[in-house]
Amino acid sequence: MSMARRSATRKHPAGDAAQRHDVVPLASSARTSDGWTRLLENVAPEILAVTYWFDPAPHPEPYSVTVRFSGHRVDVKKGRLSSGDRFVQDETIKQVVPGSGPVSVTARVRGINPGSWVVTAHQIQPAHPARGSREQGKEALAAGRSGPATQLWRRWAPSVGSSEPVRTCLLPFTHVPGILPGMWGALVVLGMVVALTIQSLLISSEHLAVGPVWTVSLASIAVGIIGAKAWYLLLYRHLEGWCIQGFVAASTGASAILLIVLGVPAGVFLDATAPGLLFGMAIGRIGCFNERTSQDVHQPDTQQDGNPQHGFEA
Repeated sequence: MSMARRSATRKHPAGDAAQRHDVVPLASSARTSDGWTRLLENVAPEILAVTYWFDPAPHPEPYSVTVRFSGHRVDVKKGRLSSGDRFVQDETIKQVVPGSGPVSVTARVRGINPGSWVVTAHQIQPAHPARGSREQGKEALAAGRSGPATQLWRRWAPSVGSSEPVRTCLLPFTHVPGILPGMWGALVVLGMVVALTIQSLLISSEHLAVGPVWTVSLASIAVGIIGAKAWYLLLYRHLEGWCIQGFVAASTGASAILLIVLGVPAGVFLDATAPGLLFGMAIGRIGCFNERTSQDVHQPDTQQDGNPQHGFEA
């Protein structure tokens, strides 16, 4: 129970009518604040992101590894742990390449209570271990070939077994090896600016009015952003990502309507937009690759296949 809820339900001593009248707005305000808090938690829930490092075992060929993460929340009164105060979650890498260098597996744990957590992790041995499983069972925490990049990412992302508890946070602010928070959004915005700039230069070179073209472009971008979020919400039933399909569908429909309403020649608009659109998409794609929000496995030398996490599709 949160502090706001306790303050809203705390009993007050009886008094005169004026005193009781003064208490009501405070309780109402507390309930309103608690309602907004619950709404925010539902729309943008906090998650726990923690990373486990290991060295590939000397197998003769690529092999599968499953890492089991388990944790409990530390800021809980003794004896009052609920289901949201502990978790066990498995993450599987389908193909670990032997000799490829340190591997990191990041678990993004959802559906737990916000706060500070102590997390441990270990590899789960297969029912019929293959040759080399003895080395795998040692669970070496990347003590071998560890270059500057690996050391940098190990400092960047919270690891299991850390002396300090790991705190939950919103998805865009999680620290994952190989991923820089905010890079995707920054490069998408940069791509839009580049696209609009190229479009304006082409329109101006033909001595045409830039205003109506920009009106169509900006309005289409705004509608496309809404469409990207709505498409993702329909697919995955939560608001933590975007879908390029929704952006394309919504912005195309909005552009077609605005071109007719504003009397902008469709051929001229499309010719001036196409070059900038391609440059903008290329820049935005770099952000998609950098954040790699569709998977949570990073390896300096060889990229591995991890469990997909619903993030930014494009």
